Amino acid sequence: MSNLVYMKPKKVGPILLYRTEDGTLMAEDKEGRQYQRVKLVRELPHSFPDRFISIRSELNEEIILLHEIGLLDDRSQRTAREELQRQNMVPAIKRITSIRKHNTEWNWQVDTDFGRLTITMDNLLDHVHAINAGRWIITDMDGRRYMLSKVEDMDAESQRWWINSRDPFFY
Repeated sequence: MSNLVYMKPKKVGPILLYRTEDGTLMAEDKEGRQYQRVKLVRELPHSFPDRFISIRSELNEEIILLHEIGLLDDRSQRTAREELQRQNMVPAIKRITSIRKHNTEWNWQVDTDFGRLTITMDNLLDHVHAINAGRWIITDMDGRRYMLSKVEDMDAESQRWWINSRDPFFY
């Protein structure tokens, strides 16, 4: 008896990737079904960075496994490459202007070396990770990462927001 396991491949076919006016990454399959807030995940990022790209729904369910970026139309290829490049970028937080809870989500308003951003996360404990003394990685709900370091060199308001966010009664 063989120990081989055959995986049933997901549907294949053309898929379009594009951004809406507000910057949301969308996908549309050949049947015209649209998927909002899709994610691109490199399955073999070091061996094949432009092959085996999983396109996933906002619920992290695979829509399609793209065997090669070159199979997409030109616009979708550009969108995919920009998104994959953006995922590898780690902006440095220079200033914290606010940290607020809205319903179940936390919203951080920050200034980074790439401009002003809103970082959204569902809780602070799972999205703020110490790398070493004085350096943290902040991860948003979509898996984008931000570097926070040298809080002691930031302005007083940023330091106050950071200290308050570390207080268990802040939650």
